[in-house]
Amino acid sequence: MDLRLHPTPKLTANERVAAFARLWSEVKYNFAFFDQVPELDWDRVLEEYLPNVVEEQSLDEYYRLLQRCVARLQDGHTGVWGFRETVTGGPPCSYDQSKVRLLLPVSAHPKRSKRQN
Repeated sequence: MDLRLHPTPKLTANERVAAFARLWSEVKYNFAFFDQVPELDWDRVLEEYLPNVVEEQSLDEYYRLLQRCVARLQDGHTGVWGFRETVTGGPPCSYDQSKVRLLLPVSAHPKRSKRQN
């Protein structure tokens, strides 16, 4: 796929902060495995990452920042995929050019086994 047909969007600082706040909140209230990372203070993560989210950066740099943040959960089923990965067919969605929309899959994992340390 030719990425020139899909220019990388530029996010404002407000858009980056709003998206980060939604991501942080989703994890805070819906991540079921905080007991597997007892040393992680998710409230502190918000304080730590917010100054970096506000800084001017490319979309790729922003996604890498979000990926580093989510990696602190140490969960292989939780992740952030960048714009280029979604446009080129990487996880977690595909691009349907005929309908000009992203198709997001529904999770097929009815239950998760407990992580081995």
